[in-house]
Amino acid sequence: MLSIKSVRQKHQASDDLLRLLDEFRRMVNVCIAIGIEENISSRKTLSLASYHRLSRDILGYYRLGAIGIATGFFATIGKL
Repeated sequence: MLSIKSVRQKHQASDDLLRLLDEFRRMVNVCIAIGIEENISSRKTLSLASYHRLSRDILGYYRLGAIGIATGFFATIGKL
């Protein structure tokens, strides 16, 4: 049996951090949608197809991070 311990934390995130996390979630969702529409699962192809569609206000490494998360999602569902 696997046991999991959880810890409650009293942390109030700043509005800037919440905005950034929300934008990152949206970018990941855009990447997943593009991957599904165009039947793409490789990181390189997904990067070429989605990088220019992601928010230009966000730094490049956040865009690449969102593409990496989406690629990991496709790898996970491919194993099912």
